[in-house]
Amino acid sequence: MAFRRLPELVEEFKQRLEAVGGRFHLAADAAQAREIIAGICQDAGAGIVTKSKSMATEEILLNPH
Repeated sequence: MAFRRLPELVEEFKQRLEAVGGRFHLAADAAQAREIIAGICQDAGAGIVTKSKSMATEEILLNPH
């Protein structure tokens, strides 16, 4: 059921996130996701980045990036 409502749920999440000052990013594919994440880290001037264990990072090959 939730899958059919995915666009609506994503939009609701986006609105709620932005309402509390968050920034929403939506990547079309793994390569774009890596670029978005790298850009966020660069904009923040991050020298070292720590992440929690996540299958998503493995699925988009974030660690080697």
